[in-house]
Amino acid sequence: MAGGEAQRPFEVLLVEPRSSDAVLMREAFRETEPRSGVTIVASGTEALRYLAATRSPWPDLVLYSLDLGRPESVEALASLKTTPATRRVPVVVLATQDGAEARARIYDLHANCIIPRPTSFDQFRRVVHSIERFWFTIVTLPRE
Repeated sequence: MAGGEAQRPFEVLLVEPRSSDAVLMREAFRETEPRSGVTIVASGTEALRYLAATRSPWPDLVLYSLDLGRPESVEALASLKTTPATRRVPVVVLATQDGAEARARIYDLHANCIIPRPTSFDQFRRVVHSIERFWFTIVTLPRE
């Protein structure tokens, strides 16, 4: 881990409306980083409620399945990054949208990065491995 910090399990909040994809992502985290905790909510609104009620452990990362066609999804992401309590939590967006305009809109909502939505278990595994390596090994997070 970066900076010599004592390592504790990482907490991930997964915002995923597709239950089958949520199961695949949770399983990929179990295989890649078995000590990590993954909490799954089905919408951005549920994520905001969860975060408002959570005091510990605070998520180290939000993995957000974003659909720009759903206004609630966009509004919740914007709220995540404007609330003082949550603005420091990195948000990794899984997006099906492609193109410069969609990417610009997602970054305008203050997402930390965009990853194309995986479509197979092998892709889920690779995405989780990349997230684990970058966000939980290389980067120093603002942890409690």
